[in-house]
Amino acid sequence: MTTQRASIFLSLLGLMAVFGPRLMPDQEPAGSSSVIRTESRVVLVDAVVTDRKGHYVRDLKQKDFRIWEDNKEQTINSFTFEADPASPANDRKHYVVLFFDNSSAAPSDQIRARQAAVKFIDANKGPNRLMSIVEFSGGLHVSQNFTDDADSLKNVVNGVKFSSQPTNRGPAVLRSFAARNVLIALRDLAKGLTSVQGRKTLVFISGGFPLDEEGLNELRSTIDACNRANVAVYPIDVRGLMAPPPGGGRRASLYNRGGLIQPAAFQKRGGSSGGSNPLNPGGGGRGGRGNMGEIAPTISSINTNQQVLYSLASGTGGFPIVNANDLFAGFEKIGKEQDEYYLIGYSPSKELEPGACHTIKVKVDQSGLNVRARSGYCDVKPKDILAGTPTERDLENRVNGGAAATVKASMQAPFVYSAPGIARVNVAMEIPADALAFNKEKGRFRMALNIIGIVYLPDGGVAARFSDTVKRDYEDKKEVESFQRRTFHYDKQFEVASGKYTLKVAFSSSAESFGKLELPLVVEPYENNQFMVSGLVLGKDAHSVDSGTLGADAVMLEDHVPFVVNGIEISPAATNRFKKTERGFVYGELYEPEYMAEKIKDPFAVGVQMQIVDKKSDAVKVDTGLVRLNPKPQSGVPTVPFGLKLDFTNLTPGFYRLLIMGIDSDGRKFTRGTDFEMEQ
Repeated sequence: MTTQRASIFLSLLGLMAVFGPRLMPDQEPAGSSSVIRTESRVVLVDAVVTDRKGHYVRDLKQKDFRIWEDNKEQTINSFTFEADPASPANDRKHYVVLFFDNSSAAPSDQIRARQAAVKFIDANKGPNRLMSIVEFSGGLHVSQNFTDDADSLKNVVNGVKFSSQPTNRGPAVLRSFAARNVLIALRDLAKGLTSVQGRKTLVFISGGFPLDEEGLNELRSTIDACNRANVAVYPIDVRGLMAPPPGGGRRASLYNRGGLIQPAAFQKRGGSSGGSNPLNPGGGGRGGRGNMGEIAPTISSINTNQQVLYSLASGTGGFPIVNANDLFAGFEKIGKEQDEYYLIGYSPSKELEPGACHTIKVKVDQSGLNVRARSGYCDVKPKDILAGTPTERDLENRVNGGAAATVKASMQAPFVYSAPGIARVNVAMEIPADALAFNKEKGRFRMALNIIGIVYLPDGGVAARFSDTVKRDYEDKKEVESFQRRTFHYDKQFEVASGKYTLKVAFSSSAESFGKLELPLVVEPYENNQFMVSGLVLGKDAHSVDSGTLGADAVMLEDHVPFVVNGIEISPAATNRFKKTERGFVYGELYEPEYMAEKIKDPFAVGVQMQIVDKKSDAVKVDTGLVRLNPKPQSGVPTVPFGLKLDFTNLTPGFYRLLIMGIDSDGRKFTRGTDFEMEQ
């Protein structure tokens, strides 16, 4: 968890506001590689080629390139060189983000880096050169949105900023926590850049920082997010040229003008972006879910400050500037590369599965050349897949229109905190499947259910939104009839900052019928120093899950976090009405600030007490007493999940209040409640 992701969320809203119109799902401008779409089945990869002296190679042709996906060679069907005046997209806008990681940079190093950045802005200004300035000082802040106004950019860059979360000072647990926060901020920023067309350059101005195993998972997730958004990361180590420590260490002999170092682990030799395939050192690359390590570079050590810089660069197609006293020369190397890449397109030879990740390797059939390209991609639907389409506009009109829905449905939207001040809301809906329209096309029965959700502020502004298309495709009518005899269950997660909102959802599978639903959504403020209980997730189904599928990689690939405790996943219900014949469960999370400490006192306990109260009589019908939880504390992670089975034995039809009280060894208490109804 981060301590300042609320500020990250709000800052990104401001940054995304300047991105302009979003792309339609079925439209992709020539030369754009911001989104990989299953519909068009085209993957665009940008590749930079240099010779042994680091000079850009500009005269290559399509026949000189070969490309592999999951170790299977692909047929190249589009090819351009962006610096070529004849390129159809050579005059498009270039986007550069200057990301100042103040948490890892000493004030003196910041001054040098910011002076070099001012020179870089002057040297690279122009009508098609849009830059943005973001700062990380414990939380992400967008100091300047994308602009071509050099004076505004320089005014923002000047000055020294101090961080509340230093990555290179203080207790080890706090340094580790701060390092993960930097990577989470990078990841969230990359997600916010997804809708910007084309290749984005992110200059990561940092002192670097060591990573522990949890930080390594965040690093892989960050590289994955950058690859999805086509963000190339160019780290600059602001510490400059440093003498090697006794017995070796940082090798000053590798320094050259501009500070570009390519040690053996980072070099792309033999004209290949993969070399000996560090993306999958065991060979036999594969597609499929759940192993993000395949598209992240192999890391031999995670205990040095520069490893994270090398990894971010090599995993996203950039390069690092390290051991350089002339930081402006390093900036200039990055500036010159904005046009110096080939854009290669291919159609995958197999169907792309939503959530699947794939490795990419690019090679040039000429000796002595180095190729840099991103290491892979994941085919994941965007949160707002209908953005800018007539379907979205129609559904948005239906959300706010006076026409009554023709399809009845149910919805619940419980939340837990994904970070201080940020809620992860789970929208669960149930729709009668027989109300969904199938059309016969080319001998098959097809259905497409379009859904939008909008989170409105009290003043009518929009705090968050999502959209989706769910498809079903059957060969014969019997399969359709079997589907329509059931209730269709739909789940979607999104994040929103603390506040009071109204959630409105509309859905339709045909012009003749539609449904709409509305719920109040209240997210209380939360910080890491609070003892607190999350929102309560009611469920009717719980099942065991394979612990091997629940790692951070799987969560990031799916962009959906399941509600799991002790190997049991609780599926959120779309209604708060229960029958006595049904099972009932509740999932929630305790947030225990003691677990943020480097050393947790022993013994230390947390627990929950559940009560079910008759709303009419105020009589307590169920009381579990205090149930002690036995989590394995992880320093820097305050979350303690819990799950309880609901006992309906003594409940008659009526309305009830479910209360969960959390308590810890220090006597802190917090109570959260939710209502439900018992039916006959």
